[in-house]
Amino acid sequence: MRIAVAADHRGFPYKGPLIETLGADGHDVTDLGTDSTAPVDYPDYAKAVGTAVRDGRADVGVVVCGSGAGVSIAANKLRGVRAALCHDLFTARQAREDDDANVLCLGAGVVDLQQATALARAFAAARFSHAERHERRLAKVLALEASEPVTQSGGRGAPRLCRGAPSAGGLGGPFEAPHDLGPLPGRPLMDVGFVGLGRMGGNMVARLLGGGHRVVAYDRATSAVEATARAGATAARSIPELVAALAPPRAVWVMVPAGEPTESTIRELGESLGRDDTIIDGGNTHYKDDVRRAGDLGARGIAYVDAGTSGGVWGLEHGYCLMVGGDAAAVHRLKPVLDTLAPPDGWLHVGGPGAGHYVKMIHNGVEYGMMQAYAEGFELMSVSDYGLDLPRIADLWNRGSVVRSWLLELTADALAADPKLTSLKPWVEDSGEGRWTVADGVEKAVPTPVITASLYARFRSRRENSFADRLLAALRNAFGGHAVRR
Repeated sequence: MRIAVAADHRGFPYKGPLIETLGADGHDVTDLGTDSTAPVDYPDYAKAVGTAVRDGRADVGVVVCGSGAGVSIAANKLRGVRAALCHDLFTARQAREDDDANVLCLGAGVVDLQQATALARAFAAARFSHAERHERRLAKVLALEASEPVTQSGGRGAPRLCRGAPSAGGLGGPFEAPHDLGPLPGRPLMDVGFVGLGRMGGNMVARLLGGGHRVVAYDRATSAVEATARAGATAARSIPELVAALAPPRAVWVMVPAGEPTESTIRELGESLGRDDTIIDGGNTHYKDDVRRAGDLGARGIAYVDAGTSGGVWGLEHGYCLMVGGDAAAVHRLKPVLDTLAPPDGWLHVGGPGAGHYVKMIHNGVEYGMMQAYAEGFELMSVSDYGLDLPRIADLWNRGSVVRSWLLELTADALAADPKLTSLKPWVEDSGEGRWTVADGVEKAVPTPVITASLYARFRSRRENSFADRLLAALRNAFGGHAVRR
């Protein structure tokens, strides 16, 4: 693909690395300036890229200024240009696939260099879908363009067309990204294998790619692997192929359902990996299984790290809370990956093998109790004689109340969408951690009456029809994308 790249003085430190990365991916890249950090006018460089795309000298363009907003505004003044200002991978891909965008606009003061290169690669790799609904909407956009006069940006000192090696230049001063998706310039990056590209695994891979890491991805579902490859990951067709694509010492993150799927995956990885490699289990494994696996793998020189992962379907944007157990040296080697997946201060090495999943188990037990308390309280209010506005009360409680929480935010959203929750059946599954928490309390003779009662309430939900259980089902769907019965 032919790609035109330009930047003003604020974006100049990014231009050379972007050209180098896109060139290494096999693209024919044209450098349209600027050539230094001397102050220039961003409209000139937006015009240079936009006209190259409009006139057919480039298939797509990438242009960088301080915020990205200025070059986006300027480029969109040119007929035939559809410039998209993108700060995340989802937008970069969708702008191409759904909107047929042909110019990517980036802000050097908004995204760090690793994010910028990941966005450019995703934009270049994506293609317009030509789905009927997107063709129809694009036709309406083009009709708007045809019906309005367009003022083209101009001015003196327009950049010259120059083709060849990237301009020299360092990274300049420090950049502060509002969403820390990973290593900033100067921090180490890693090669990571990732097995399991489901609801959470796929988003975690996207976050790792956004942080600049190289990810080799595998899933039994070929479509999931292909989608991840389009986002910039290296596709693997099997676990041995995944291992072969990683340079030692290797690190492989496993994100598959607990039980036999995890057991068989780790067993196969153990047969393919070697000394000084590391397996990270980010699923919901029982902590006693972690202790056993750490011992078995450790005897062969393979490190095993258990990472309790919380954040649900929102983790891609906000980061994942990671509770990490295992050998301290192995955990330290994974720091670049953990820093990328978690928000600032959002991961902690809590102890030895099994400690991460033990803390996550208790976390989920506490979650059961909190959700049950909210559900019971709102059910009581739903049958009061006052005709209470439950969505507004949920929102009110999140403004300074001692019971405010993210779960309460989700409660407000669920009730606003369906105040009586009549679209849901009151069937609430339990995924195992609540049972493990209650059993651990029994084993240690520690009373857990609230967690136990909330677990039993889930059992009851499968036999009765209650408002509280419909709310629990709505909450699990909202924060984790868990299936509901309607």
